[in-house]
Amino acid sequence: MEVLFLGNYTQDLVSDTFRNLTKEQNMDVNVTTAGFNQYRQEIINPVSQLYQLSPEVVFLSIDLFTFSEDIIYLNDNNKTTLFKERIDDVIKLLHILKTNLPGAQVFVDNFFYFRPTTMATIEYNSRYSFLQFETIANMMLNEAVKESGNLKIVDVKGLVLRKGAENLFDERLYYLAKSHWSQTGLKELAGLYLRYFKAFKGIRKKCIVVDLDNTLWGGIIGDDGMENIKLSNDGDGKAFYDFQRELLKLYNRGILLAINSKNTKEIVIETMEKHPYMILKPDHFISMKINWNNKAQNMKEIADEINIGLDSLVFLDDSEFEREVIINKFPEVYTPALPKDFSEYPNFIRQLDVFDFLSLTGDDFARNKMYKANVQRDNLKMNVVNIEDFYCSLEMKATVDSITPFQVPRIAQMTQKTNQFNLRTQRYTESEIKRFMEDSGYEVYFLSLADKFGDNGIVGTAIIKLDGEKAFIDSFIFSCRALGRTAETALLNYIVEDVKEKGLKKLIGEYIPTKKNMPCKDFYKEHGFRKEENGMWIINVKEYEPKQIPWIKVVN
Repeated sequence: MEVLFLGNYTQDLVSDTFRNLTKEQNMDVNVTTAGFNQYRQEIINPVSQLYQLSPEVVFLSIDLFTFSEDIIYLNDNNKTTLFKERIDDVIKLLHILKTNLPGAQVFVDNFFYFRPTTMATIEYNSRYSFLQFETIANMMLNEAVKESGNLKIVDVKGLVLRKGAENLFDERLYYLAKSHWSQTGLKELAGLYLRYFKAFKGIRKKCIVVDLDNTLWGGIIGDDGMENIKLSNDGDGKAFYDFQRELLKLYNRGILLAINSKNTKEIVIETMEKHPYMILKPDHFISMKINWNNKAQNMKEIADEINIGLDSLVFLDDSEFEREVIINKFPEVYTPALPKDFSEYPNFIRQLDVFDFLSLTGDDFARNKMYKANVQRDNLKMNVVNIEDFYCSLEMKATVDSITPFQVPRIAQMTQKTNQFNLRTQRYTESEIKRFMEDSGYEVYFLSLADKFGDNGIVGTAIIKLDGEKAFIDSFIFSCRALGRTAETALLNYIVEDVKEKGLKKLIGEYIPTKKNMPCKDFYKEHGFRKEENGMWIINVKEYEPKQIPWIKVVN
């Protein structure tokens, strides 16, 4: 993946640090830096290095002080207008960039002053205060990126507020190399960029597995009793209360919660249900391994039960011994050390950088319900002998149609995140999906699936390129949470019928193998496609015989 850094100050030190971080995490990333203060020329010139490279990700950083120094020191009543015009010029450049690189994700820093550039006692007491200009710039930037899928703001100002200018900046480097960041600052900034980059790539953990005693509450529930554990909305028990509240925020964003604790289950359940300050209830947890078994055994059972990889789990436990058990047995489980001071628990969970999103869809908010429904389906499947009887017992209903703007974020998310049932593994941004949707030469379909256990939301999508009498399946993707229920056949049946109605004669597919998409390698063969010498799969739509799936009611 190509990543390019642009800015009006020296970007080399930042990009070098970012490159090193990606190497440490075994990411295949090629990092390039544009010339010093060449961001304008790179964006405007259609044959610049920027467009020749055609990066998937662009980071743009503007030093607000250098950018507007000649204006903010003016003794002129019009300087606010002049300042806004200059910020508007940056915004115009951003729109040129996102238009010329619709397939790229563009990250732009929010505006802030590197140095404490204030007007002393009249700061905030003058309509020309520096920080007022900073606020104006960020309001304009925020407004500009609304509803823009491939433009996102990086909250560098928030980083400065959290870590402090004294720790992040080095004035010597500004005068020597036109770079403000200290060695600490470079690491923090590159780490922040990496968070956004991983969020864009969909690299995140799916489930937090928590211990209970001295983790979810203070004390030992089996010894101290419900009344004496530390958990309240006041005093030292509030740290655990706030910690649970942070976990609830993640739950509401679609992160799964599970319990792995050596305890007596009946005592724990009673505490969770009856303690007045217990925020997290049993229903919030998709799996609860509350027993006296080895925690490594419990961890494997949790992953199997909810059907996710061990590398999707985060384990939080105050016990160094228990953490080491998991680290030694399952190093792929992310097992950070909790702070020794429990008052730091809430901020610790806020700062964990493994749950980041760039945007949230309805499917994200409903993910916990969907996974719980999947567990119920698996339990039902174990009690049914015939697979078709199982399918029928689910009472499935599929809705298939062309997408509207409302589905664009979810479709883009599926192209970015789905690996197992993804026939060509093409990654697209929201802007590109919108472009396909609006282009008469393309059709973009979605399939949503519901059954008696709940609504799975959008689980399938396909992007079809129309070319004369032929149609090419650019993308055919199905979420792993819906695999094994034959709904992918319903989507293909619909596509073939729609292509036939449009007067096209042939449908062409391609399977590009990856390390993860083996589950779909025989999809075209199983549906009657013929493999050509060039590796493509082809079928005459009039000869297509749709596979019968009577257990799914399809609504078009």
